[in-house]
Amino acid sequence: MKFAPLLMFFFGWWTLGNMQVFSNTIVPLVNSGVPLTTDHSVEPSGNQSLPLFIMGCIVFVGFFLTSCCRPCLKKMNLAVDDEVELIDENVGSYYECISIGERKRWFAQELHAKETLGISSMGTETCDKLRTANGSWRVIKNAPNYEILSNIKYCQAFQFTPIEMCDTQEEQEISDMITRVLFMGYAKPGFQEFNFKRILNKKGNQRAKNAKNKYKKM
Repeated sequence: MKFAPLLMFFFGWWTLGNMQVFSNTIVPLVNSGVPLTTDHSVEPSGNQSLPLFIMGCIVFVGFFLTSCCRPCLKKMNLAVDDEVELIDENVGSYYECISIGERKRWFAQELHAKETLGISSMGTETCDKLRTANGSWRVIKNAPNYEILSNIKYCQAFQFTPIEMCDTQEEQEISDMITRVLFMGYAKPGFQEFNFKRILNKKGNQRAKNAKNKYKKM
């Protein structure tokens, strides 16, 4: 991409230098042994393509000076050293900057989905990093990734309960149903069918139970 402007100028100069495009004049071919006259030559002429040729030459000289002659220009103090100084910000990798509780929740949910639901949304290497990463770094706050179940707002809207917080069988089945729907494309053969209506009925019963408990507390 560095040399894209240079190619653009010279290709534009060659294209606009074809006078047949603008004059609409075609010289008929009389003899195949005689070269065809097209009024399109490599030599630059004072037509509409000349500005592109001049700009192409200027860009070429600029590339030559900044690339081939850059060490000499640096010694003459005519060029600035563009080397970027790397600053140690004392930041770990992505897995090292996730809180320990978030890594445990994510790993437990993945392990449950893999063994119970036949759904694996990450590879073995990622699971090992979640399990063994050193967490003594600055922690990323809020949702640390694009997984929708890592966002507490979506968990509340879906009534999703992480596996380590499930207290009843209904909560676990409802959460498993949500996991199946969101990661349906990751399900292994043999785990792709489930009773959606039965889970919805249990979800309705759970809502009614929660509303009843809330009314009793009032």
